[in-house]
Amino acid sequence: AGGLLGLLLMGLLLGLLHLAMPSLPLALQPLYLLLALLLAAVLGILAGLAPALRAARLHPVAALHSE
Repeated sequence: AGGLLGLLLMGLLLGLLHLAMPSLPLALQPLYLLLALLLAAVLGILAGLAPALRAARLHPVAALHSE
């Protein structure tokens, strides 16, 4: 969701930039947009993997006892 939001924000900012400077050539390559979204997804998965693996090693009773 964060990667998609970033791409939407980037599109909005590019639109504003085009309004401010119409002579500036701007082009969005679909491949680069797809790669950016894929990179955001992979980084999100990797960032969530370490805490998930750590939580999976905990004994459920011991984890709930500290709550």
